[in-house]
Amino acid sequence: MAAIENLAPHGHSIIALDSPIIDEATANAWVEHLDFVSSKTEQNDAILIVPFDDVDAATAFAAYPAVASCYRIIAVCYHGAIGFEPELAASIAATIASEADPALPL
Repeated sequence: MAAIENLAPHGHSIIALDSPIIDEATANAWVEHLDFVSSKTEQNDAILIVPFDDVDAATAFAAYPAVASCYRIIAVCYHGAIGFEPELAASIAATIASEADPALPL
């Protein structure tokens, strides 16, 4: 949860994690943070990119109720790419950041 505390005072729109979220409590904390910073009062839309190297872990993460109902989380998975989670998240973040209108589908 140190990442959330470090990000709280800074403006951000794309958060790319370097490792997967493996427990529901951490996922819930991220959803709560994203909902707060993206609220009408804060007006700092943010998305979270969570990388996975195992499709089963990514599927389990996406099945968490808070994650399944949150449209601000992107779970990126390249099955078998062990140790390349930071690169996976960074490549998706770079693609999203390069879009003229990130609200449009890729």
